[in-house]
Amino acid sequence: VSIYFALYLRKEVDNIINNPDASSIASTNQQQSGSSSDICTDNPYMLSVNETFEELHKASKMWLTNLPQHRLKAADDQYKAHDHQKFFPFESMGTCNEISCIGGKCSADTSKIACGISNLRRLDSCIVYSIGGNNHWEFELDILEKTNCEVHTFDCSGPVQRFVKPENDRLHFHHICLGATRSAGPLAEGKPCTREKELCGETWTMTDIQ
Repeated sequence: VSIYFALYLRKEVDNIINNPDASSIASTNQQQSGSSSDICTDNPYMLSVNETFEELHKASKMWLTNLPQHRLKAADDQYKAHDHQKFFPFESMGTCNEISCIGGKCSADTSKIACGISNLRRLDSCIVYSIGGNNHWEFELDILEKTNCEVHTFDCSGPVQRFVKPENDRLHFHHICLGATRSAGPLAEGKPCTREKELCGETWTMTDIQ
């Protein structure tokens, strides 16, 4: 998923999210035609992956073509437990030539595996989106220390008062969730919302966020 979001233009991503069945058909047609016009060539990950963008494009399109089968399999009860097994549909699209653990020691709960941090270090400015921080800021603070990036964290779970953002001019918090369609949360509708696992804030699409 990360490779796909990094590899493709925003219009293509939104099309996949909002109309997955149609996009699967389009994926098949593009594979047959060999088209790769939707690849985002102005991409900071270009120097960090071992495969060509054309190879990544082909692997990603094949995964999207098989998306209905992935969804059917994911509905099985054995994948409903809260463990890493539930992520089985997300296949590896490529390999990274430089992997870093951001936000803590590798395998720590707050640590996230990232590809190509050294390339981000060379940039004068960049933007990192962090989705669902749950009031843990280790990842964001590590990104701020290791790069010149501006970080935007999105999380609408629970009341906004539970989030305590560390002081940093390059760190921004938004009481907003990412979803396939835009919708107002209970708070915007004047309803009470106090539980941490409840989606209290608004939900925006990727286009809205960008």
